Amino acid sequence: MNIIELENIGKKYILQYEKGAFIKDVLPRLFIPKEKREFWALRNINLALEKGESLGLIGRNGAGKSTFLNILAGISSPTEGKVEVRGKVSTLLTLGAGFHPELTGIDNIYLNGVILGLKIGEIKNRIKEIIEFSELKDFIKQPLYTYSSGMILRLGFSIAVHIDFDILLMDEILSVGDIPFQEKCLKKIGAFKETAKTLIIASQSLDLIKALCHRALLLEKGRGILLDEPEKVISRYLELVQKETVQKTKESQYPYYPKYPDDIEKIKTGWETRIGTGEARILEVKLRDKKGKERNAFQTGESLRIDVKYKVEKEIKGPHFGVAVFREDYLYCYGPNTRFDGIKIKKLRKGIGNFSIEFKNIILGSGDYRLSIAVWNKDENNPYDYRYAYYKFKIFGDGKEEKSLLDIPCSLSINGKRLRKSASAFLKKIIKESVAEDLVGIEKPRISGRWGKEKKAFNPNENLRILLRIKILRIINAPFVRISLHNEDGILIQESCFDTGKDITPPDARLSLYYPGMPLLRGKYSLSIGIGSKKNPEGYQYMLSLANVEFQTNRKDHGIVYIPHRWRLKNP
Repeated sequence: MNIIELENIGKKYILQYEKGAFIKDVLPRLFIPKEKREFWALRNINLALEKGESLGLIGRNGAGKSTFLNILAGISSPTEGKVEVRGKVSTLLTLGAGFHPELTGIDNIYLNGVILGLKIGEIKNRIKEIIEFSELKDFIKQPLYTYSSGMILRLGFSIAVHIDFDILLMDEILSVGDIPFQEKCLKKIGAFKETAKTLIIASQSLDLIKALCHRALLLEKGRGILLDEPEKVISRYLELVQKETVQKTKESQYPYYPKYPDDIEKIKTGWETRIGTGEARILEVKLRDKKGKERNAFQTGESLRIDVKYKVEKEIKGPHFGVAVFREDYLYCYGPNTRFDGIKIKKLRKGIGNFSIEFKNIILGSGDYRLSIAVWNKDENNPYDYRYAYYKFKIFGDGKEEKSLLDIPCSLSINGKRLRKSASAFLKKIIKESVAEDLVGIEKPRISGRWGKEKKAFNPNENLRILLRIKILRIINAPFVRISLHNEDGILIQESCFDTGKDITPPDARLSLYYPGMPLLRGKYSLSIGIGSKKNPEGYQYMLSLANVEFQTNRKDHGIVYIPHRWRLKNP
């Protein structure tokens, strides 16, 4: 008899939207008309699994993998179809769910164990094993709020695998702790296979699916595309991904490369963790200035060099090195690697090696940042060693209390007179968005490149000029001007404030904004201008939308900003 049987399973959600921005503004929420739409997260899924069989779930984000596991776990019920699960189910879906931050690690073991169905006596009998497996040592007696995210994942994994079960469901959780701990987790899962446990694993790690699963199921937009041996299913999945990439490339004048990673929850999950197969190990990472002095704090515009020492345990072919810069709020700033830069590394022999990457001008704004360092395999789907947001450093700007991602040079002229940059005091003023009673007839902006040719799509480090004419009804006394650049997700990329030095008088003002090189990667951006009076900062103030511009590139680099850099390699 099969341990799991699914027959024509479907899961439908009703998505509801508020209709009409104007109506929403003038009517109470109770009377706002709603629009509803059906969304099928899964449809027509059929499956039979025998006891002791392992199944891998493969598919892109939103394909239905998590919904599939939630139905098997009993967390969610199917809208249609029949589900038969014959055996006790344990889940590794959201490690640490149900933990209390004020309780100690030991207290949370009891709390989580009870939630997962264990009796107090059973927890007492297993608590020593759980603590030893987690390797948390003295931290086990500390409150959970003192734990890193990786330590919480360790504890959650340790509890979950020490519960009696027939079926184990796992969803993207095998990035727990450092490499030795991950290896221990994989051995534990491998041992479950030998004891005829049934495993279902959803993962983007295709090598993991190959290693642990007898069969794999490919999901695409909620439907089962192929159920077969892992190698065949993986091959079909890669064909689908490649086909989409080719199609997007045809639709654009530029090659299509995703802004990866775009899922902030995945970034948070990986934060401060270490994953990898271990054939190469990162031994040491040091940050240095242009004189070679080791530092962890830099001034905007300084040179930053990252030196990495690594050890290769056995010869590996076709590797590449990668670096990623994150802001402390999980914003992915930039992620170059040697493969993107056309540096071919045929192989790394066993032994000690070094590589470095130097940014001549680190243009990031003030703030706390993190570095990820990785040694990747050829296809960048399985790292040998990946330290995710592992290394902290600071950048100090020019003293402004702004939260701009970048400090990009720019200039602004009004009626042909170039303005000087102002202090940050006026940046603290809130410029209200309103109908500009004193400004009328805003002319459509003219967006051009270096030679004055109009364009809307730009490459990284291209010059950008915006010309705008505003007709004015009355004098704006002692004005200041604020220029803001946001990306399509609302992230403040750059903000600059200018002092005009004299009043703006009717009938019109001609504004010329110039960026001598915009270091942006792919994405859509909006520029806006705020005009206020230093004599009357709470009086008439305006926020005008200047222009929308798009940046594209034939570079594959990840992130928002492109920072010129140079690699140096010394391989074993």
